[in-house]
Amino acid sequence: MPNNKGKYLTPYLTPYVSGIYDVDNDIEAIGNFMARTLKLPPSVQGIFRNFSTAEFIEENLGQMFGLTIDQKASLVRIIRGILLADEFLGDFPSLISSRLGVEMNTANQIAQKIVNELF
Repeated sequence: MPNNKGKYLTPYLTPYVSGIYDVDNDIEAIGNFMARTLKLPPSVQGIFRNFSTAEFIEENLGQMFGLTIDQKASLVRIIRGILLADEFLGDFPSLISSRLGVEMNTANQIAQKIVNELF
């Protein structure tokens, strides 16, 4: 849940939980978001909701690439966008580079690791 400074109280975020937090207290937006996620195939819903996704981002990618809490939250949002087809998978590395502020080589490594181990 975002605290009074707009930061999440926990670094362990799934794409689903971050989506709920990002729509704040807008009941209609929460309902629409939940309805969209229920339409996803079961395998994608698993990535979207399972705590293992949050652990992978926090403990694996976060540590391997020295990501800050804000960078990990941005990465979760990017993954959410890809899973909901709001973002194009082909843009994955450039999205990571621009939103996390990392070099393209690092962004490619992060994207490759996610595709190989999470998707």
